Amino acid sequence: MGVGEPRDTLPPKGSCDPAGSRARPAGGSLADVLTDLSKNSLIDAVDRNCIDFFQHYGYGPGCELHEETDLAWFVTGIPHPLFNGVMATDLPPVRVDERIDDMVAEFRRRRIPLEWTTGSRTRPADLARHLLARGFEHTLDVPGMAMDLRELPDEKPPRGLSVVQAGNREDLEACIRIALHTFEISEAFVPHLLEIEEGMPEDQKAVTRHYLARLDGRSVATAELFLAAGAAGLYFVGTLPDASHRGIGRAVTLAALRGAREMGYRVGVLQATPMGTPVYRRIGFRALYPMGIYLGP
Repeated sequence: MGVGEPRDTLPPKGSCDPAGSRARPAGGSLADVLTDLSKNSLIDAVDRNCIDFFQHYGYGPGCELHEETDLAWFVTGIPHPLFNGVMATDLPPVRVDERIDDMVAEFRRRRIPLEWTTGSRTRPADLARHLLARGFEHTLDVPGMAMDLRELPDEKPPRGLSVVQAGNREDLEACIRIALHTFEISEAFVPHLLEIEEGMPEDQKAVTRHYLARLDGRSVATAELFLAAGAAGLYFVGTLPDASHRGIGRAVTLAALRGAREMGYRVGVLQATPMGTPVYRRIGFRALYPMGIYLGP
């Protein structure tokens, strides 16, 4: 499949793709829940869950997901690199530079930023060197982390705090707004992201859970679960500045992970920012390997 082909030419859901990224269980189904807690198995789950999470945006209205034999990439049209990029790479060495140039040209044509993620499944192993040589900027490495959800600490939330699963449009909008604010992304994108989330196919909604924390009735924090690769992935954990340093982010994180455990999931996975890494270590997550983030020229 060539660059720019429409999504209706993609393989059917559940089929193979670059680096084997697609392994998405049905929401709430325990048939594919991960029980192998070996290091290699956990690394695989972290990688595949992350790939599936960001690529699921490609199923939203007006968005695209392209799963080619050597690359998997998605676009939303939102002019921020987090919401457009290459998530899975399986390139033969002789074509690496050519395919990187293809993707740069494609995203320039669309006038949207390109973010390229490298992980444990990325091929070739020295892809980062090729990206840098083609003008990409290495923005950061984030540790892929995992934990056994049976080891979650048992503790009460701060006084006055309640955590609920987002059940209506107002809750979902609050979750998106808090997440974007936390990650210093313009809140001007809230309407577009809300449209994408609400317009997802039902099978994508079924594997996504948004959690909203309210302090004395005011929405102050959020966390998102994504159920894929047999694991519960944690994303977009955030707390408003005036409610930070009060244990609220920890509380909404634990609530989301307990929700996954109640559904029967055994493993929690995430990719941590430098600020979040020590927080997740204290909860019980351990770092397994680094994922690289590269911004296109």
